[in-house]
Amino acid sequence: MSAENGFVETETVGGRLRGIRFRGVESYLGVPYGDSTEGQGRFAAPRRAASWAGVREALAFGDAPPQVDTRLGSRAAAQDVHELMYVKGGHPLDGTRMSEDCLNLNVWTPSRDGRRPVMVWFHGGGFQHGSAGSALYNGDHLAALGDVVVVTVNARLGITGFLPLDLVDDDHFEGAGNAGMLDLVLALEWVRDNVSAVGGDPGNVTVFGQSGGGGKVNALLAMPAARGLFHRAINMSGPMLEFTEPEDAERMLAAALDRASIDRAHPERLRETPLRDLLAVQASLGPALGGGFGMTEPAGGPKREAHSALPLDASLPMWGPLCDGRVLPAHPFPADGPANTANVPMLVGWTTHDPALLMAGSAEFAGLTADRARRLARANFGDEGADAFDAATVQHASEPARLRYARVVCGRTFGAAAREMVTAKVRQSAPVYCYEFAHPTDVLDGLLGACHSLDLPFAFANVDRSVFAGEAPSRHETSRSMALAWAAFARHGDPNHGGIPEWTAYRKGDRRVMRIDASWEEYRLGEIEPAAA
Repeated sequence: MSAENGFVETETVGGRLRGIRFRGVESYLGVPYGDSTEGQGRFAAPRRAASWAGVREALAFGDAPPQVDTRLGSRAAAQDVHELMYVKGGHPLDGTRMSEDCLNLNVWTPSRDGRRPVMVWFHGGGFQHGSAGSALYNGDHLAALGDVVVVTVNARLGITGFLPLDLVDDDHFEGAGNAGMLDLVLALEWVRDNVSAVGGDPGNVTVFGQSGGGGKVNALLAMPAARGLFHRAINMSGPMLEFTEPEDAERMLAAALDRASIDRAHPERLRETPLRDLLAVQASLGPALGGGFGMTEPAGGPKREAHSALPLDASLPMWGPLCDGRVLPAHPFPADGPANTANVPMLVGWTTHDPALLMAGSAEFAGLTADRARRLARANFGDEGADAFDAATVQHASEPARLRYARVVCGRTFGAAAREMVTAKVRQSAPVYCYEFAHPTDVLDGLLGACHSLDLPFAFANVDRSVFAGEAPSRHETSRSMALAWAAFARHGDPNHGGIPEWTAYRKGDRRVMRIDASWEEYRLGEIEPAAA
């Protein structure tokens, strides 16, 4: 074996790790940061991983967190999308096992020498599914291109991560409603204590995530326990502005106990419930993600105001963090921004046709007509929605009606949430940068445009690994420029670098947004009609 490629070792607080160096990057995979969460660890705050003797192999991804198989609820073109995004069978697990021994992370570094910026990634999946071991998030290319240390994290999801049993018995289930978020805090503590051993700077840590992963970033902004553990934040299409209130969590808890046939007086029995049965409870509660997002006419007219993050008409809240007054004392974006992290620069954005990925679960989406799209826009967003569709028709006449409608829905969900975040953050001292990812994919005959999750392989410089990214030759340069911008932001709190036009921070009265595609272009909200206008 050449000197360039071979096995490598490093020392961590827990013990010695054996990884591998390949093509200029060292990787340490499946590294435990917390103990198993089964048994008494279920529905409890995480515990640090036990130390080990000798050298631990870190050559394969660790187990993913327990989750419901999203393939079973997918319909129409959403099934094709699953196969394109997750090539090992169409499931977000992407070939890895799942178990309750899932508190592990993966590290990629160009070298153990030096002190590089650290980029800690939280995967998406609406707090319900996903895995840090997905090929979309392999961190070797980003680490090499940006000269950064990349860390991807597995943490509890869904019912095992966010069932609020602490509302019933706080003595025995302390932190249960935010267990999945406390896992991430523990992972960040591992980074603080160990990343210098792989060439990272614990004083320069960026947290970044997409969709539900962006929601995790938002929650961390408001968590006192996370203060000081990260220094910059990137939210990619993560429209979670508010989290579950106790009264809604009570409804979710009551429904879960009822489905599990567990009396409220004996919640400890849930720790003995087989994992398969727990996941069946989660599946029965829903809602399924993307099951016709914006593609139905709500009875009685529009259900939510335009600034709402996700216009889902669900009888129960989605799984996710609990605004409990302690672990998560408040929602992350009050009018003057998140108080805990006023000095943390942010990078926030959305994709042009963000909701198209979720709309693909409707059989109607592929053949959506202009008349039907306008009717849906009015039904979901009132006269303003219909007017927005008319404006999109004028400005983007060459687009099919389905993508023009996706722009309208995006403007009132993902884009609206991004605007609300930057509007709050701009009142603080640290800068905030805003973007719109607009590089479309040609897969499925252009069905999806620049949709939700398409920016993932671009930000990780993994477009050649992703069928989902399409075949346009321009994807390589767009990806290189985007990955370098993300790395530059991690290094300096500013995404500018020599390969892109000047990217101006978002300011009051000068609301600059960078459109990321084959030809990067900055615009002001209101001058050029963006997806979020």
